Amino acid sequence: MIIARELRKQNIAEYLIYMFQLEDLIRAYKADIDLLYENHIRYFQVEEKTMKEMIDWYKTFCKMMKEENVLEKGHLQFIKNKISELESFHYTLLASNEQNEYIQKYQLCKEDLTAFKAKAQLQECGDVEIALTALYMILLLRLKKKNISQETSEAVNRISNWISLLAKNYHKFENGEKEFY
Repeated sequence: MIIARELRKQNIAEYLIYMFQLEDLIRAYKADIDLLYENHIRYFQVEEKTMKEMIDWYKTFCKMMKEENVLEKGHLQFIKNKISELESFHYTLLASNEQNEYIQKYQLCKEDLTAFKAKAQLQECGDVEIALTALYMILLLRLKKKNISQETSEAVNRISNWISLLAKNYHKFENGEKEFY
């Protein structure tokens, strides 16, 4: 809850990847709040009031995953909505005459996205979701200390550079610092 709140304010891409991780965490504990508390939540060193808020937040998250039938796979609707919003913003930037750097970074990773889309069987996903999924999968591989090929590392670097710029522009837009047409 605390991490998600801070990430949401700072970087939409990191926030979404973190939410993917939370969905998987809840899946691992079968949306059982008692197991989540025993193995995860109780280790946060926060005040009692904040702990209660966290437990309630996780309970709500578990309930939503059950109700939306995403305990096996998929994403919660609010996450899908945010990805869709980011995808729309991506197309706004591509249509802009002032976003040459953004367009270049996107073009550099377009083939990587196409390759990952085929490899991960993400035919129904837009480029933003494909990129976020690729970055999340690399995070998981790194956590498992798996070897990542040079070619994959380079592809992930290109995707990361593009998504980073997308998130930076989205943050400016969302905070009213800049309009994009």
